[in-house]
Amino acid sequence: MSDKNELKKVLIFGATGAQGSPVARQLIEKGIAVRAVSRDEEKARKFYGENVETALADLSDLDSLRRAFADVDAAFLHLPFVGNDVRAMPVQLANALRAAKETDLPRLVFSTSGSTMDNLPPVAMVEANRAAERAVLSSDVPSVVLRTTIYLENLLHLALPEMRESGVLSYPPLSPERKVSWTALGRSGDDSDCGDDGGKRDRQIF
Repeated sequence: MSDKNELKKVLIFGATGAQGSPVARQLIEKGIAVRAVSRDEEKARKFYGENVETALADLSDLDSLRRAFADVDAAFLHLPFVGNDVRAMPVQLANALRAAKETDLPRLVFSTSGSTMDNLPPVAMVEANRAAERAVLSSDVPSVVLRTTIYLENLLHLALPEMRESGVLSYPPLSPERKVSWTALGRSGDDSDCGDDGGKRDRQIF
């Protein structure tokens, strides 16, 4: 979109979840309309009240995605976290990209939902994130890819129990010399997050 002041409505996937909800709330604070994608419209309505439009859609249902993408100025997309079971991810992403292209989406903001750093071991989730990033950037949809690194919240769920028991922080599994930027879920839609190289991202993603 040539003039970011023209941004009127943004489609948010995972709008009631940890990544999508901060993005939606920050857009609402800026006076930008939000269409919240959910497989449970009632849950989305309870979450936001009358502040957002809801769209019933599923990443495995192309027709529902076409309806969701229609007549929005941008979209925020991330794929559901599935641990090491990544078999559905390529199909889900292909459906989203096809629907975005067919509805002439002006801008897609895609979050990898996990690190794609070159020095990480080639486990299933990392490889799936890398493949998803390549697919988005090689598509015909105007896109921005957010390379999230490591979520601060993971310290609470993954590292804190071990630290309490042993006093050792072994997460993330990188060398002590490796400098890594962290991502806070509450700032998923902010303009000040950093990429893997510590450089500033596009300061106006939306």
